Amino acid sequence: MEQKAQNANSRAQAVEGLAKRESLTPELDNSVGEGRATGQHLNKEESAKVLKAQRARANLMAIGLFCLCILFFMITIVKIGLWG
Repeated sequence: MEQKAQNANSRAQAVEGLAKRESLTPELDNSVGEGRATGQHLNKEESAKVLKAQRARANLMAIGLFCLCILFFMITIVKIGLWG
């Protein structure tokens, strides 16, 4: 019984602490670097590097998804050819 009271008390304190905050999410800064929530500001060179890395990852993901679609299509063709 005592443990339930402690759990209820700790939950009440947690809710009270959240209610006291002004905002649950940090303010975003719209300076160069596209709004870093951590407060870090990127200069134009660093921002260009980040965008280049993001673009490279996006292209790699697109190629991977395209290959996966081709693989599924080929598996479907083979299964239809074997059963049809």
